Amino acid sequence: MKIVYMRRKILDLVHSDAFGPVSVPSLGNFVYYVSFIGEFSRNTWIYFLMKKYEVFDRFKEFKALVENQKKKKKINVLRKNNDG
Repeated sequence: MKIVYMRRKILDLVHSDAFGPVSVPSLGNFVYYVSFIGEFSRNTWIYFLMKKYEVFDRFKEFKALVENQKKKKKINVLRKNNDG
């Protein structure tokens, strides 16, 4: 059974995808990347990573950033790599 989640307001649903390693590193020698996309607003944040294990630290950083900007709003659902 597939659950369809309707976007009703900011931060209801955030999509995330981590990818890498890329064959050609960026100027700062980053080879991994993680993106966060708000379903409602379509705002996109991209973080550059040296190691894949940094993804959770960047998520905590992103969560603090957006929840601080949108007072009294919390991320309800985080969908990663097309998972539920």
